[in-house]
Amino acid sequence: MTTAPATVTIPGYRAGTWKADPVHCEIALSIRQVLVSAVRARFTRYHVTIVTSEDPLGSSVAATIDLASIDTGNQKRDNHLRSADILDVAKHPTMSYRSTGIRQTDAGWVVDGELTLHGATQKLPLAVAVTGFGPDSVGR
Repeated sequence: MTTAPATVTIPGYRAGTWKADPVHCEIALSIRQVLVSAVRARFTRYHVTIVTSEDPLGSSVAATIDLASIDTGNQKRDNHLRSADILDVAKHPTMSYRSTGIRQTDAGWVVDGELTLHGATQKLPLAVAVTGFGPDSVGR
């Protein structure tokens, strides 16, 4: 006897296509330096599209990030990060991420995907937290 795979139910969840709103979203990172301090940075220009299907496990995400928009709050450091020493934004102006699957684990949710940076693509799973769903900013 075979059984159909179970679908996932999340209260308040809605299927649709969603664009990241920079007022409510942030793409950021933290890099530890010499195990003493952490440098935090954010990217101010990006495009993120999330497509939620009826079954959350069939959903997808695609993102493109403008690497020149990195902001650590220190112009000298930002310029160095943009240089050929690190991000090389003159040759590689963007990085991108696209999901290849979504799975639920004991610890929560994982979006499996591929990150492309400097023309090289690597698999990168992202742990995500579902914090709830509700009306969007225009009250729909």
